[in-house]
Amino acid sequence: IAKYLECFYAFNRYGNRIACIYIRQSLKRSESVRQTIVYSHTNAEDIGTILSHLWKMKRKIRTCNIFAYDYSGYGMSSGSASERNIYADIEAATAELMRRKSLAPNELILFGESIGSAPTIHMAATRIDPRAVILQSSFMSGIRIYFPYNLTGGQTLPYDPFANIDRCSSIKCATFVIHGSEDMLVDIGHAIAIYERLKHPVQPFWANGASHMNIHKHPDYYDRINHFLTSIR
Repeated sequence: IAKYLECFYAFNRYGNRIACIYIRQSLKRSESVRQTIVYSHTNAEDIGTILSHLWKMKRKIRTCNIFAYDYSGYGMSSGSASERNIYADIEAATAELMRRKSLAPNELILFGESIGSAPTIHMAATRIDPRAVILQSSFMSGIRIYFPYNLTGGQTLPYDPFANIDRCSSIKCATFVIHGSEDMLVDIGHAIAIYERLKHPVQPFWANGASHMNIHKHPDYYDRINHFLTSIR
């Protein structure tokens, strides 16, 4: 496995060291794959704890390399976790990936899961125009997860962090929304509201019976992702 992996650091605008991992799809130059998934993970993990999941993604999604990074204060990344840092982290990590691999924005698929949907939406809405976006177990905003208000997408409170619902309409590329029907942490209504705000949504995947953290075990999960990736080639 190690020969497929490349680990390195990026540095965000505040000087924090951001741990990154890149998993290439093939070692053969003749079979090289350019398209790369930029995966932003959940709140409860780091790239060390999800290495097996990233490797499974590599095996199941044969058309893309896999890239992931840790937020400030997570894993081997320095600094502390904050909304300001998480946005700076994805900017720095993506820029370093593009520099090292000579990638253009349209060769990137931004994939955010749970809290990772926030930096993903930020990046796609305000920084680059990627090839596509995947939002899994996404939420409208931080406070709305625990104290539901304006669930149809009305005005967001000024102190409410990670206001995904206010930014997602600025994404200019095809966007695939995935959510578990039995998600008890982030109600599926969050994903529906985001889906309805998108400019270029594709058919969503409402994973029947899936919860917040086990969608990847759904039998149709990788088939649906691969179908989406094929559609945007």
